[in-house]
Amino acid sequence: MLKISLSGLPGSGVNALLTEARKILGLKYRVEVVEPVRLKNPFDNSSHSGFISCFFDISTQINEENIRSISHPDLLVCNRSVLDHWVFWNREMRTKTSTPQLVAKHELIQRLSTFWMPSYDCYFLIRLDLAVLRERLGPVASGEYTPNDLDELDKVYHEVIGKLGIQVVEIWNSGSIDETTQKLVAALGDAIPGRG
Repeated sequence: MLKISLSGLPGSGVNALLTEARKILGLKYRVEVVEPVRLKNPFDNSSHSGFISCFFDISTQINEENIRSISHPDLLVCNRSVLDHWVFWNREMRTKTSTPQLVAKHELIQRLSTFWMPSYDCYFLIRLDLAVLRERLGPVASGEYTPNDLDELDKVYHEVIGKLGIQVVEIWNSGSIDETTQKLVAALGDAIPGRG
């Protein structure tokens, strides 16, 4: 089984890309998908940045991945991963005043995240020009993600990836969804079972 993480900023096209890639990959491989666990989070948006919410997201992500892997698919594709939850947690930590309790919570989230992140065989970071991304999100998401939020999240992704030394394949979603899907499938290359 090959476990793949598709990560990226909100609105970068991860959902659409995964839908198309699953169709192509499903022709030859048994594919299981772990849908975004944030949709299952029972906490309201104002507490999404809190420790309990983040711990829920990470533990649910791990549980969903384990459940989906029981059927031994060729590919386990995660629509977001522990990397994404760790990035969002790091972003929120920047706005908080450090206390001994917060440091302990941060260390717990960090240990859980860094323990689980090596379990992914491939990381794909779906990128989109931030100006296009802001336009794509439009006024609907403007309350949740301001242009500064998007810029900051993009920087945090790269800081976390660099700090942890994660090998990431960046896929620029600048063309049609078909073109981007082909980039993703091509980038999987020899990592896909049976292609080597």
